[in-house]
Order: sequence, then C-alpha cells, then structure tokens
Amino acid sequence: MLFGIVSCNSHGLLPLADYRDAFEGEFYGVRTNSSWTMGQPTSTETKQDTIVVVAIGDSSVMINGTEIQIDTEGYGFLQGQSSVSSYFSVSFFAGDSIETNMNGGGLSGGYHSNFIGKRH
Repeated sequence: MLFGIVSCNSHGLLPLADYRDAFEGEFYGVRTNSSWTMGQPTSTETKQDTIVVVAIGDSSVMINGTEIQIDTEGYGFLQGQSSVSSYFSVSFFAGDSIETNMNGGGLSGGYHSNFIGKRH
C-alpha cells in the first residue's frame, strides 16, 4: 500500500479570516465611573469616551492597554489579582457595539467603570 505525501502551496489561497476582525476598531460611547469609600457617599461621573480594540496574539485583543482573551462570541473575562472583586470583562454585541466593565476594591472602598459604545 502506498501513501502519498500531500503538500500545501499558499500561492493563490486566500488567508483565513480571524474571528477577532469583527471586534477591532474605534468605539465611541459613554463611560460611567463610580467609586466609594466606607462611610462616604458614592461618587459617580459620566463622560463621553473612545476605546480602541486591536487583535493581538492568538485569541487576545488589546483594549486601551488591557490585554484580554475573547471567545468567538465576543466575550472575555479577566480576573484581577488584587482581590476577588477585581475583574475586567468585555462583551461585543449587535455586530458593532461593545460593553466593558472594570471593578476593583476591598473592604474599605472600591471602584467600577462601565463603557458602552458603538464602532464608527
């Protein structure tokens, strides 16, 4: 029985699309930052903001300096190291929208940042 050797030549072949291509770009939207300290009222600020998403590595994206792995559905979660309440998450939805959440803190206070935006 003979077995043949198959060779692939990349000439003339189109590169496979990277699923992260659909998530890259500049997203314009609203960021809401909240912080609290034990015994003090919560401070909240809402402002217009822009974030940039770039594909890096095998399954990661860089979102304004934060590297996070995302799945093919556009969801990623990164547990923080400072406390169990520290995390960064991202969700891409509706083909052109993004939501990020960052949370941190401890027993005496903390912060939360939420961004919701749309690609332009």
